[in-house]
Amino acid sequence: MTAPRRLARPLTRLTRPLTRLARPLTSLALAAAALVVWASPAGATQFDFEREWGATLPHGIAVDRQSNVYVAETENDRLRKFTADGDLLATWGGPGTGPGQFDDPRGIAVGPDGSVYVADYLNGRIQVFTAAGSFVREFGLPVDWGPFDLGLDAQGNAYVVDLVNDVVHKFTPTGDYVGTLGGPGAGDGQFDQPVAIAVDQQANLYVADRGNHRIQRFTSTGAFLGKWGQQGAADGQFDFLYGVAVGPRGNVYVSDSSGLGRVQEFTPSGAFVARVPERFGDHDYLNDPWDLDLDPRGNLYVADASQANRIVKFRPVGASAGKARIRGGSLRYRKGKIKVKVACSAGAECAGKLQVRKRKLKVAKRSYEIGAGKTRKVASRPTKKGRRLLERVEKVKVKVELRPEGGGEKVTRKLELRG
Repeated sequence: MTAPRRLARPLTRLTRPLTRLARPLTSLALAAAALVVWASPAGATQFDFEREWGATLPHGIAVDRQSNVYVAETENDRLRKFTADGDLLATWGGPGTGPGQFDDPRGIAVGPDGSVYVADYLNGRIQVFTAAGSFVREFGLPVDWGPFDLGLDAQGNAYVVDLVNDVVHKFTPTGDYVGTLGGPGAGDGQFDQPVAIAVDQQANLYVADRGNHRIQRFTSTGAFLGKWGQQGAADGQFDFLYGVAVGPRGNVYVSDSSGLGRVQEFTPSGAFVARVPERFGDHDYLNDPWDLDLDPRGNLYVADASQANRIVKFRPVGASAGKARIRGGSLRYRKGKIKVKVACSAGAECAGKLQVRKRKLKVAKRSYEIGAGKTRKVASRPTKKGRRLLERVEKVKVKVELRPEGGGEKVTRKLELRG
């Protein structure tokens, strides 16, 4: 067994004592409940390394329905938004206590409406932003607390792990306090450094109980459902686990960041399924995986912090995918965007990368994701060279390419693009 590593910014507990609330923290239901045995999803998910990109001490990570990736850089006190391919879309934040500023931002979650929630740890608050980074509101508690991570259910209720007091708080979608579960200890429903939380489609909660080396599972009202894990390096064991996420099939993914550098997959009731490959490529491996999340297609994104300072993306092997095709006879460039109508076959959703080219000139590019049997317009802004081309001519013949995610047959059409 290896000793836990020191974090670049340690898991600090604030020094001021917990003060009384104006109204007491009414506990959520903690009565013991019979363990629910869930049906296991079929088989383990096998992953292949796809790509990586840089981020400075990335802690929190969350992926929205469009597979945009949000990363909390704790050292820089800022948030960064990337495409699924690692292209930077936006940056916001900076050190401070004002709206939109951070002091050690940690966990991130994306709401059902696309809003981005950030656990602003040392400022003792949750901040909410639009997907573009505009500040919306903040909420918290009038006590000394440490919001370290959070998860959201389908209704927008927020569940926040409080590292200072070893509890989980529940808030309404508007930020009103509902109640608290847990407390310090090693018993069922108690915590020792709860550092991460994930919420599944049934609003069950999975809490990474770091100091107790286990995952605990609860209903949305706080009823204890079960637990798994103990300290160790064997399958199903943990050595100071750090992150937890629920995949689109319902399986649970947990990262070990202290020496083991691995991600494990479990069924919702805690049965060990598999490990995500710890080594990939010729020599690389996960160094210090902190947080993790999955997109709707099951791609896994890991915030590999400490010396690595990167986001690592793995794709599921053999994932079924629908066939995309380009619709329409021409394209239009309006209001700064080129729109391509793309249809997806029935049975499975389509995802990949769209490119518009004029010979070797890349006019525009954009990732796409379309539901099974659906058709939508994929809008992309032209590159600088593409914009110059469109400013010179009224119409031009271009080649439109759809490159499916994870390989597969490329779809190509030649169309007329009008300015």
